[in-house]
Amino acid sequence: SLDEASATGHAISLCDALAQAVCPIAMLVGDLSAAEQAVTSLLSEATLHALDPWAVLGCCWKGALHIRRGELDYGLPLLRNALEDLREVRFAFYHAGFLGALAEGLASAGQFEAAHGAIDEALERCQQKEELWCIAELLRIKGEILLQKGDEGVPLAEEHFLRSGAWARQQEALSWELRAAISLARLRRQQGRIAEAREALAL
Repeated sequence: SLDEASATGHAISLCDALAQAVCPIAMLVGDLSAAEQAVTSLLSEATLHALDPWAVLGCCWKGALHIRRGELDYGLPLLRNALEDLREVRFAFYHAGFLGALAEGLASAGQFEAAHGAIDEALERCQQKEELWCIAELLRIKGEILLQKGDEGVPLAEEHFLRSGAWARQQEALSWELRAAISLARLRRQQGRIAEAREALAL
């Protein structure tokens, strides 16, 4: 997709390929070098051709990338500000997904109340806007945040991991199904439920 867009020399097609294919795939598989290169290219093209909506998406991906790298002092405010700009973009398809990334970063920074607010907003948006494409991953993130509450959050966390896996299977999203299974298995292992942990991964 990127090669074809590059060959045409069409700026919007190139930004589309970078923002909606290369950046998310690189982030999902953990290839942060490829993600950085794609984000840099996206921001460069968007700036060169005054494509403001794609520049906003580029800033969102840049913030998410810094959060993934653990550079929270820079990544969190960048993503939070970019999300405010994204609200004004008419095709803000990735809004819920970026809220999930923000929630993960806030939880990593120990800002649990804000993390709960961000993930709840993301899940609510999924339901209201029918943007259910990332609901499995958002439910898993919610479960991980709930675990930060200690023992009181464990039952709800397990419920969210199970719901995440169910949504992923329904949507045939194998990668997110595996991520949900890993979170569930890790929780059960910590509880000493070894057989159930293996069962979660075997499914």
